[in-house]
Amino acid sequence: MNELIMNSKTMSSLEVAELTGKDHKDVRRDIESTLNQAEIDPSRFAHVSKNKQNQSIKIFNMPRRECDLVISGYSVKYRLAIIDRWQELEKDLIPQSYSAALQLSADLQKKIELDSPKVKFADAITESANTRSIRYWVKAMKHENNLVVGEKAVFNWLRDKGYIFKHENVPYSKYESNGLNYLIMIVSEDYNGKPRRSLHITGHGMLRLTPKILEYFGEDEF
Repeated sequence: MNELIMNSKTMSSLEVAELTGKDHKDVRRDIESTLNQAEIDPSRFAHVSKNKQNQSIKIFNMPRRECDLVISGYSVKYRLAIIDRWQELEKDLIPQSYSAALQLSADLQKKIELDSPKVKFADAITESANTRSIRYWVKAMKHENNLVVGEKAVFNWLRDKGYIFKHENVPYSKYESNGLNYLIMIVSEDYNGKPRRSLHITGHGMLRLTPKILEYFGEDEF
């Protein structure tokens, strides 16, 4: 994949084409059509690169959210290939423990201070770490901190503390990705092709809420 245009936050239209076997021009058309239907400006993700013949070509570098949206209409086989690739990319991006999250925080803060004092740290950490499901987050906390608590208890805590609504797993607007960057709803498809919503926590959310969870359930050691 040495010709693929990748970074830690995005997947390129070139890689989508390779993983699905589709022509790159068709993938670009899918991206433009889907994002336009969602009232998302595709030009936000467009870049110019060089192909093997040293010709300038337009590519799209998409974050996970937009990529998932574009491939929602692809076959199960193609969606699975892209999902598997995202999981590979995200292994090294998500803090696997509270201490790792703190280190990420420190590293990002230092970078922000050097590069741009006007950039908000919350925005930077959210952009630097993709989201994880609540189940994955709870599992990581249990493994790292010997936390004796289940996913259901954490959902109850999120409800009791006012992060999500009482009767459904939907975050209050101020804690969504466009607010305090703690939680976000991810829309995917089940095996029958039906839409499925699931609550995810962002990198910033993990940094802020993990110590609160550990303190509340009495298993923290810091």
